[in-house]
Amino acid sequence: MEFQTHLRYKFLAVLSLVMVLLFTWTLYQSFAGGSLFFLLACLGTGLWYLWVGFSRVRLSATGVELNLPLGAPREVAFRQLVSVSESGRIGRSITLIYHPLLDDGFLDLEQVQSLALPEVLKQQTLLENLEERIPQ
Repeated sequence: MEFQTHLRYKFLAVLSLVMVLLFTWTLYQSFAGGSLFFLLACLGTGLWYLWVGFSRVRLSATGVELNLPLGAPREVAFRQLVSVSESGRIGRSITLIYHPLLDDGFLDLEQVQSLALPEVLKQQTLLENLEERIPQ
């Protein structure tokens, strides 16, 4: 199963890039340090929303995989999962708490790591699938 990210990310990316154009026009009219600062802030925000907006969350038979553009996929096997929770104020992202793998393939039970998944279109379905597959 593959889950697409919520359309909110793409909308906010477009909105940020429109703001970049407006601040560029303002700087073209007359230079101001504040406009330059907000231009750079909107550019960074827009690129981040674009990056997250084109990521994919994939559920396989053995685990969950987060594919980010221009980045290596992050995979967590179901046997590694400790807990799954949904959190966030603006968007409801899913956070996975899991045990990392050692070099020999065993779980490192002394450490935990986390992976935040972006909000997806079928969020409840993904959350239910992940909660069902947490080892007891």
